[in-house]
Amino acid sequence: MADALANLATTLALRGEDKVDISVCQQWVLPELLDCRIEETDAISVRVVEAEDWRQPLIDYLEHGRLPEDIRHKTKIRRRAPRFIYYKDTLFRRSYEGLFLRCLGEEEVDQVIDEADSGVCGAHQSEPLHPTVASWPFDAWGLDKVGPLPKSSGSHLYILAVIDYFSKWAEAVPLKEVKKEMVVNFIKSNLIFRYGVPRYIITDNGKPFYNTLMDQLYTKYGFKQHNSSMYNAPVNGLAEAFNKTLCNLLKKVVAKSKKDWHEKIGEALWAYRTTYRTPTQATPYSLVYGVEVVLPLEQ
Repeated sequence: MADALANLATTLALRGEDKVDISVCQQWVLPELLDCRIEETDAISVRVVEAEDWRQPLIDYLEHGRLPEDIRHKTKIRRRAPRFIYYKDTLFRRSYEGLFLRCLGEEEVDQVIDEADSGVCGAHQSEPLHPTVASWPFDAWGLDKVGPLPKSSGSHLYILAVIDYFSKWAEAVPLKEVKKEMVVNFIKSNLIFRYGVPRYIITDNGKPFYNTLMDQLYTKYGFKQHNSSMYNAPVNGLAEAFNKTLCNLLKKVVAKSKKDWHEKIGEALWAYRTTYRTPTQATPYSLVYGVEVVLPLEQ
């Protein structure tokens, strides 16, 4: 109150004999606390209890040999424990490929999902579905013949070519004629003895590919033959596409006489195997051997 009167006196310009009466009214701007109404309402308090980390029972068993008291949980932990390993305060699970995968808790899972969604995978854009012919390297091969071609100096007229549907790795040999015995020998020497027994081989219905000798080969090694009919030729479209690519590569490396194409097949295959392929985003050589090939220019 004194401060308010002092501030008021400094604002008034009065002579010494003048007097001013100031009335002070004690009126509260805000109502007194006792005048406020107090209403009681019912409230529910919720307490969040964190769930037990699914990794902890496994860690307790692997680290200290402790098991849960529940018999079912005890049996479950003993059955699952051999697939896990506890190393440097981190739990890992052994995958079917032999790799150790880090086990995550609920908070870590949410963090990983948030990081993935914030990147290029955030839109979750899906591409059109398409069937897969092969699921791993050398699972399925496409076999076809090329020719007749201009007769080479070695009297060769045909090329027998095969391509892996997964890695796009290719093999090819020149032939004077395509007989069923030559096809069987080619499959054993260039496919089975090098890359193992495939799940199936795709061919057309030509006599060199569809005969009793081929049936005996499939029965002996335990794989199947899928035939592409005249009404559905694109079934073996990958082999036909490789045949065109191989012919184009041979045109670039043969001499003017075009009689030495049988000697240039290895060079053409080398160029194809070391070339970046758009469908696989890699070279066939790197997919088969795990490293890129050393080219002459890099030495």
